[in-house]
Amino acid sequence: MIITSSSPGLPPLPGIHGDDANDLQLDIYTHPSLFSYNGSPDELKPGYGNTQRLAELGVQVLRLAATQYYFSYHPLLKANELVTKTLEMTSGDKVHEWLNAYDLKRKFTLPREISSMHVHADTPEMERYFYTIVGALTYCNNASVVVSWAISLFSLSEGVKIEDGDTTMGEAPPPGYPAPPLPGYSGSNQSQSPPSPVHSDGRSGPGGGSQEPLPSIMNVISVAYVNEMASKKKVSIDYHQEKTGQDHNPSWTVRCVIDGEERGRGTATKAKSAKEEAARRAFFAMGWM
Repeated sequence: MIITSSSPGLPPLPGIHGDDANDLQLDIYTHPSLFSYNGSPDELKPGYGNTQRLAELGVQVLRLAATQYYFSYHPLLKANELVTKTLEMTSGDKVHEWLNAYDLKRKFTLPREISSMHVHADTPEMERYFYTIVGALTYCNNASVVVSWAISLFSLSEGVKIEDGDTTMGEAPPPGYPAPPLPGYSGSNQSQSPPSPVHSDGRSGPGGGSQEPLPSIMNVISVAYVNEMASKKKVSIDYHQEKTGQDHNPSWTVRCVIDGEERGRGTATKAKSAKEEAARRAFFAMGWM
């Protein structure tokens, strides 16, 4: 089902509010090329930091909601089908659909020399824009509000009717779909803060990319699927394994190397398990979720 602004049951977009709401709206609705007139886009402001951080938060929350929703989809989806469905519902044409439904493309401020038609048709650009907005909504409210809103969108797309009041986390979820667990942090008005980004091997600091993926999402990623994604992305992928310990009690460490750089590492008593762990961590480190 294609969702439009006139679709019955379209859930309202959560609000942007708080002491830094004006700065936040200015940042998320402004094309990155215009930041040169108002400081660097990499500058970290108090609170939300910058739009890059918001986009990372947004894509993680959005895909957590989709994974949880379609995990209980009937008939049950296979692991690779679950991953495919999650990606389908949170990227590409669906992002254009959500943006159009909420008339958000019109709010995107562009330089005069850039054609709005060209930018609005640019899928990677529109994905970044939408994820940034979702991140801002999470920052201003909390993850449960945004997850509920996203579940309402997925339900509407699947033709599942949502009654008034059913979109809040405290109410019953749509028929056949359990309410998702809350991510391990809340928004700007909560006492908890998002965990710091980490590298695939656990080191904190810049370049860590996405935050540590939740176990429920990690477990549906297979080595074969990661290799397939690497092939589609036209990047090289290799696995280097090392065995330590006694033969009767070995410890295997496998490093997943993509384009010559270690992107994931796994350790287990079996080489296969360590390889799977390394592949999954590389998958999220590359932002392929």
